[in-house]
Amino acid sequence: MLELISFNITTMDLTCFLNLFDFDQINTIKLIKVGLTDQQLHVLVETIKRKPVERLVLSCNRLTENSLGIFLNRSFTYLKEIYLGKNRIHKSGMK
Repeated sequence: MLELISFNITTMDLTCFLNLFDFDQINTIKLIKVGLTDQQLHVLVETIKRKPVERLVLSCNRLTENSLGIFLNRSFTYLKEIYLGKNRIHKSGMK
């Protein structure tokens, strides 16, 4: 498991952090209360798209309904669960 909690992360921090790990051995990624944005989610998804990550916990960040398209427009071989609680995702803004 890879876990980062309560650290305000920049895109550069996120890129460096993700490059530290061998994702072939990680099945859960928890980035909780790190200020993750929709743009940073693209970085994360590109890093894990072909890795055996089964679970993403992205609670308490700054994700919006725009981030949902990232998951809908891609095929993930291993990803089974995505937790997005306490983000800025509003049903009224969804298309």
